[in-house]
Amino acid sequence: MSWIERSTNGLGMDDGEAYSGIFTVTTRAPRNADDIAVNPLGLLISDFSWSRVR
Repeated sequence: MSWIERSTNGLGMDDGEAYSGIFTVTTRAPRNADDIAVNPLGLLISDFSWSRVR
């Protein structure tokens, strides 16, 4: 996955930094009403790695 994070600096100019990452997604069925309320699809990120693209 690739994305750009943007913020406005003190001079009002838009700063953008590019990032790239790999995410491992797993599923776990919700076990009770609280689980359903917090994460109804049961999707979890079990591992990740990201870095700034230069």
